[in-house]
Amino acid sequence: MATNNTKIGKWLYSNTDIPMYANVLRFLSDRKSGASFVTIAGQPEFMTAYGNDIVRTQGKVKTLLSNLRFRGVVSESQDTNKIVMYKIMNKDDALTLIAEGGKIVDKMVQRATDVANLEIVSVGNSKQTNTKKVNTMGTKTVSKKAPRLFLNPETNAVEAFGVGRPSKVKLAYECNADGSYINPQAALAFAQAGNKSEDKLTKAELLDLLRKVRSERDEALAAVEVLKAAVMDTADRDSDDLDLDAEEVDADSDNEIEFSDAD
Repeated sequence: MATNNTKIGKWLYSNTDIPMYANVLRFLSDRKSGASFVTIAGQPEFMTAYGNDIVRTQGKVKTLLSNLRFRGVVSESQDTNKIVMYKIMNKDDALTLIAEGGKIVDKMVQRATDVANLEIVSVGNSKQTNTKKVNTMGTKTVSKKAPRLFLNPETNAVEAFGVGRPSKVKLAYECNADGSYINPQAALAFAQAGNKSEDKLTKAELLDLLRKVRSERDEALAAVEVLKAAVMDTADRDSDDLDLDAEEVDADSDNEIEFSDAD
């Protein structure tokens, strides 16, 4: 049974939010001194994802950082100007989130590509005319129209539209019986906007967003390699620390305990 959550460490993350968590961590992985939520929110990929609304973008980014801090993935401290700065603390979880974010983006891009290819084939087939005669004298049958379907973003299951006027969420995530989106650009934009219908994008903006998502996927893969190198470097330094005498090791342990209490 498909799930809409992924367990990373001891926490469950929504698959809808994982790409944005990955973007935050990828940004922080390139900055050893950390970054403030204002700096992160000002990046184009975040502004575009949240409808170029600076207030909403800052609020969303602050929530992402707050969740990451609560789960021990990032830490916060104040710089000399008393500005709160965020840094990666748990490299393993950060590495996993970035990798999972890349996988989810890959799936979205693949779905968009599959649907685009299907549309090309459909256009080609529509040019062929069917000249076969149909016997209209037989028993008349009443054909039932197939129900419209959508991929529920909360359950990740294919469901029927149901009766009544369909919501914008259903229209954005309309799909075939196999779960392939009818309009992948609309589904992608809706997911990046947090499944909020107030972010109305033009077709040109949707295509631009798709290009940016593909670019973010490539950057996420590069960030994975950077974090891998950082983890290996940390492991090498830990090996060097084994040469310390017992008194120095005890002092380091005390410092770590005091640091955990302060956090």
